[in-house]
Amino acid sequence: MKRKLLVLLLGLSGMVLHAQLTITNVSPGVVELSYGANGDYSIYDPQGDATIYIYMWVDQNQTSPQIGQQYNDDWNDAATLETITWDSNQNKFVGTINLNQHNFPGEGILPDGTQLLDFKLILRNQAGNRQSADLTASTYGFQSTTLPVETVKAGIQPFVFSGEKLYVSHQLMERDPVLFIYDLCGRLVEKIDIENEETSLTLPGRGVYIFMLETTDKAYFQKIGR
Repeated sequence: MKRKLLVLLLGLSGMVLHAQLTITNVSPGVVELSYGANGDYSIYDPQGDATIYIYMWVDQNQTSPQIGQQYNDDWNDAATLETITWDSNQNKFVGTINLNQHNFPGEGILPDGTQLLDFKLILRNQAGNRQSADLTASTYGFQSTTLPVETVKAGIQPFVFSGEKLYVSHQLMERDPVLFIYDLCGRLVEKIDIENEETSLTLPGRGVYIFMLETTDKAYFQKIGR
């Protein structure tokens, strides 16, 4: 009986540990991080700081196809690191990381179309003299994601949004297109099954949106401002 209780307590302890930090996929290549719910700072103690800096790197075996080198952030340049900040309404640190656009100094942005299987990260302060241990994203909820192929680099113009209408090429209409609209925080605004080459479409308000047109074999992205 005591052994069963010990196993149960260890299991619950692991659940609490993982709950301190959560990494949630919100759209292709975009993840949301939260940390410190219920005042639990066992992974890293911010010691009153309102901002936590995220140092990241991607090993060669964490992508498919494998990248030719490790992609690393610059530990000595905090200005280039992603951050999560204290949200008094949620009582925890929160932030969004767009891995499609994150620039790793020296290596650049991960190649379009790369399947990101996992990545590593460290929570730290701005000065870099306090930090967590090395962390693996999938341990805290991250799931593999495929970075989109940019429309311009693909060499075609698969769709156009103009005058409150979405125009989709005839070639893509044969591949069951579905439109996903995201805001710049990576939140899904709308999902539309495209059934015609011309579709009336009204955005919810002024701002910048990411359009992802997903077909049976590829996804196409455009940044739309209005």
